[in-house]
Amino acid sequence: QLLIGKDFTLFNRSNVFLDEVLLGYGNVNDTLGLVDGQGTSFGNLGSGYTYPFPASQIRYTSPSFGGGFKVAVAAVDPSPVNGDADREESAPRFEGEVTYSGTFDDASVTAWVGFLSQTSESDMGDVDSNGASYGVKVGFGGLSLHASGYSGEGIGILLGPTEAALGLALITMYDPTTYNALDSEGYILQASYKMDANRFVLSYGENEIEDTDYIGHEGMQAAWFYGYNSNVTFAVEYSTSEFSGILGQEEAQTLAVGAIVNF
Repeated sequence: QLLIGKDFTLFNRSNVFLDEVLLGYGNVNDTLGLVDGQGTSFGNLGSGYTYPFPASQIRYTSPSFGGGFKVAVAAVDPSPVNGDADREESAPRFEGEVTYSGTFDDASVTAWVGFLSQTSESDMGDVDSNGASYGVKVGFGGLSLHASGYSGEGIGILLGPTEAALGLALITMYDPTTYNALDSEGYILQASYKMDANRFVLSYGENEIEDTDYIGHEGMQAAWFYGYNSNVTFAVEYSTSEFSGILGQEEAQTLAVGAIVNF
């Protein structure tokens, strides 16, 4: 399969799309400008993974082979991470992901690894953005367990290389005096259990940047989903968000009640 156009990028893509509370409410906080900042809730973005922001790309995805493997690679329109006036990106950003899906007796397994690499150049210095993503999701009957994470440099805490568009590159992506990219990492752990029309989920995740100054964000959710029919699912979710570091100190608690409608 060949894609020439705009779509979600590959880095952290499976981390996001296999999130057990993807269709839930998720995190809110004013530090990131959510809700009271006229934004919306962010799911687990920034507290478990970064967002695979849609971008122009040329992407090849292989057919399934070897009993459940797939490979996807993409040349992506790069992001202007370097803040210098003469910056340029002379090569695309390269991203890739290998996934495996299989079933064994009563169990199902999905596992993946991915990567990201780009360089944003200027006469004063280059900023390299590199990352690795990974995860596994296992199902046993009604029980599902999800563990995933990422680590990298120059990819921020929320949006990956696209985070530079928020004006945060000099804070969350690289040191402007040395042009050294800042290290960041994150992970998410989840368990869900489905019983008839009910599904119960517990989730905990965090992202952090540890360098000269610390930036961290933790998120927790406990959720109940009730499948009323094939089109309507009711949801009740309690979530907490804790942000710390040079961007601010904030704790938030949210109780959300609503419905998910598919048609």
